[in-house]
Amino acid sequence: MLFDSIMVLVCLASSFILRGKPLFTLQFLETFFTLLFLMILVNAFLLFYYLHTYINLSRMVIKGFLGLLLVYALYAVVLFLFKYKFIEPSRFIIGVFMILYLIYFLVIRVSLVPLILPKIFEPENLVLVAPKGIKYRKIIEFFDSRPFLMAKITQRVKNIKELKELDLRDTAGVILYSISTSFEDLLEEIKKLKLFGGKIYVYSPILKAYNHIPLWPVINNLPLVDFRSREPSSLYKFSEKLLNWVISLVGIIILVPLFIVVGLVIKLTSKGPILFKQERLKSRNKNFLFLKFRTMYVNYDHKIHEEYVENLIKGKVRKGRVFKLKKDPRVTKIGSFLRKTSLDELPQFLNVLTGDMSVVGPRPPIPYEVEKYKEWHKMRLDCKQGITGMWQVFGRSRLPFDESVFLDIWYCMNKSIFLDLYLIINTIPSMLKGAY
Repeated sequence: MLFDSIMVLVCLASSFILRGKPLFTLQFLETFFTLLFLMILVNAFLLFYYLHTYINLSRMVIKGFLGLLLVYALYAVVLFLFKYKFIEPSRFIIGVFMILYLIYFLVIRVSLVPLILPKIFEPENLVLVAPKGIKYRKIIEFFDSRPFLMAKITQRVKNIKELKELDLRDTAGVILYSISTSFEDLLEEIKKLKLFGGKIYVYSPILKAYNHIPLWPVINNLPLVDFRSREPSSLYKFSEKLLNWVISLVGIIILVPLFIVVGLVIKLTSKGPILFKQERLKSRNKNFLFLKFRTMYVNYDHKIHEEYVENLIKGKVRKGRVFKLKKDPRVTKIGSFLRKTSLDELPQFLNVLTGDMSVVGPRPPIPYEVEKYKEWHKMRLDCKQGITGMWQVFGRSRLPFDESVFLDIWYCMNKSIFLDLYLIINTIPSMLKGAY
């Protein structure tokens, strides 16, 4: 990201010089920070900060072209919103900047970085934990044939007990080839590995449902899922609070007209209040007042939903919208539309602004749902609950309950500002598809 920042500065300065405009003026700095923010946002969206993106260079080039077009479009939107008052409006300067950045992207980012990285830096040493009788050669070959991933498997042991006997001072992380048949057992294995420190990668047949998620490389049709062994940094916690405050405040201000329209439609089409308020959990032992636009008739029978949730947790409902019935007799006609487009969730920006929720995080459950949880399910309550998250973007109606909960737990263990940005941006196309 630091190198990208330098290149944005170099490309923009070059375009200003070619146009004969002075550098480091207020307008230059405002233009630089705007373009830098948009570049970071788009790069996070395209996963360009993940080394496994380099595995498919042709796809990376296509995504790079589309990313630059997106940056150009977003810059035009910013220009329009601020009425050309702050950032540089010259099409020549922005056009030259885009061409120069494209050259940097193709020549350095795509072509040279994969070649230069292994020559400048030493690859990280990894230990593979694979039980006896398991075919693990493809995992080793995966890293050996891709030196730009900056990792190599130097040792292999059969189990975690043997791992304890190794000298791990020069080891950056562990790859666990797990044959666990339940998420509960897999999480126990991960908990033991976290005691060693360093990076953790999990490769297991139980994770096959996640091979469509672009956050992780896929080896022989199974994802290699990473887990962080350390707690989120103080910098992330501050960035998360700032991101929550900015997005919720800006969202409320921008969406005021939509709030009014939705509120009027709800009031005119069915009896009852505009907002639906409900006690939900924001952590294992703390409740808060959860807000939504009302989508149901008043005096509904919540036992319908309670029975559905119980069946879902027990695995009797294998595919369905988590916590949402497909044909719910309690839901109004306009409520069905609001749910499909997720417009009913908009009042939760108020919950974020008050600190009860985060923009990104597992969905806050109803107390009677948690009563039916298995003990490992409660791990999804170990981080602040949010408006959008992993299963909203990647799970949806494709995943059963246990698989969806595992995604939430993975997020709690691996929170980062880039992951938050990625999930926020990817929530938008999901909403437009009406997949909620």
